[in-house]
Amino acid sequence: MLRVRRIALRAASWLVAAVALLGCQSGPSASEVAKAREAEAAAAAAAAAAAPPPTLEPGQSLSLFDGTALGLWRIEDLGQQQNVQVADGVIQLGWGNPGTAIEWTGPEAAVDYELRFELQRGKGSGDAYCFVTFPVGDQSCTLVLGDWVGVQCRSSGEDAAERGGFKRTALEPERWHAVRLRVVASRIQVSLDGEVAIEVPLVPPASASADAPRALSIATWSMVASLRELHLERLEDASR
Repeated sequence: MLRVRRIALRAASWLVAAVALLGCQSGPSASEVAKAREAEAAAAAAAAAAAPPPTLEPGQSLSLFDGTALGLWRIEDLGQQQNVQVADGVIQLGWGNPGTAIEWTGPEAAVDYELRFELQRGKGSGDAYCFVTFPVGDQSCTLVLGDWVGVQCRSSGEDAAERGGFKRTALEPERWHAVRLRVVASRIQVSLDGEVAIEVPLVPPASASADAPRALSIATWSMVASLRELHLERLEDASR
């Protein structure tokens, strides 16, 4: 959808530029000016129609990466500028100093959703190298991937408590691993290559009516990692 919007805006810009060039030579005619204005209006309408909604509706699925550009991913500032590249259908998070991160700025889901992506470990050091911070109601939790898989959640306030899960299962270097993160009101579930690795019960249940869910972000720490096939789905049947 973003690609459609860019194409429409680019086409309108080209037409306006062409009319302007003609004007430098002999002045645009009334019909040329009218066509340029129509093109601008059509581009604006296409951009508005292509704009993604702020939240996903139940049953709606969204691709978070089209394989060619970061799109609605924003590079986070972690001190010295990090190296984020898109090539061959892959987002590569280069070695930062010490970290590299991207944050999703598009449609959100606070609970009853599933995040899927593929991850490949590159060069670097450390037993935990990829950190996915994801919304759970109006709070946030972190999925840790590396020589082990873990989920850590910490509630806010004076009575803040930590909860989570852990499993020793190393991600192999240079191999693509399929990761699935499912968040429903009663639990968080993480699957790795089609097998459930962690389930974290949520007591009390997470609120599905959170007005401002925490942003989704993916980071690497002293490590190079690649991402592809990123998808976000709002679950229609949250009991799944």
